Amino acid sequence: MNTAKNKKLHLMLKVCITLLFTMVSALYADKGAPSGQKIIREFETWVKQVEKLKQDFVKGKIDEEKCQTEMFDRLGKGMRLAHELTILCDNKELSEKDCAKADELERRGRNAIDISADDASSSKATAAPKNVPTTNTLKKDGQDVNVVNDSRDGKAYQIVNFKGIKWMAENLNYAINGSVCYENNDANCEKYGRLYTWNQAKKACPKGWRLPSNNEWNNAPVGVWNIFAGYFYVTKETFYKKDATAFYWTGTEVDSQKAFDKDMNAGSELFVEKSHSKTDVAFSVRCVKD
Repeated sequence: MNTAKNKKLHLMLKVCITLLFTMVSALYADKGAPSGQKIIREFETWVKQVEKLKQDFVKGKIDEEKCQTEMFDRLGKGMRLAHELTILCDNKELSEKDCAKADELERRGRNAIDISADDASSSKATAAPKNVPTTNTLKKDGQDVNVVNDSRDGKAYQIVNFKGIKWMAENLNYAINGSVCYENNDANCEKYGRLYTWNQAKKACPKGWRLPSNNEWNNAPVGVWNIFAGYFYVTKETFYKKDATAFYWTGTEVDSQKAFDKDMNAGSELFVEKSHSKTDVAFSVRCVKD
């Protein structure tokens, strides 16, 4: 009987807590604070958290593994908030002052998650080998986040190591002949990466990297697909679905005319498999290490 009563009380308590949180959320929502301001405050809190983590690591208060794990836990949220602020600034829904603050917060955040060999040395951790081009390493449950530099143009890309395969965690932005920026705006390439036909995409990855196969896409890591670059319909010379859908080429051909691609809508973490003409449309590219 006591056990049954305890379960009933526990259930009632959960219901009460849920109702309380709903009422509090409604109360704050009624205050009408601008969504952009809320995101900035949330982003600033996130930046301060990762900055403190890095400081604790450098001072030796936490070990490297704990720092890397907690950094990884926070990385997806930081990327999402930065992307949301970018959209608000692009749409001129934030003031120039707020956008400048958002840019500064993003700079601080990137600096905080960059755990360099010097930082590791300061905390008496093992420094990375000097011939490794990346200084950023974050790990969790078999995944780790690094940065790789494309020697062709000097651009840096975050990568994740998932199930033994290294994936770019950002869309490729290498200006191969014929590739385009969304609406032919260079600023969109910086934020969303370039758009490539399949034939261009096959040649676009850096040396030692390639398009993921269809099977590899079926086992892709989650949490790093928050860049919804849309696509370019080449034959119609029209751009579609920026900030709404991500389209990624696979390296697997359907036949001589088509190749498989993976599509994801904003707000989802599920890919839909489709196939398109190798020459009629231009999609985003993520590369994997050979």
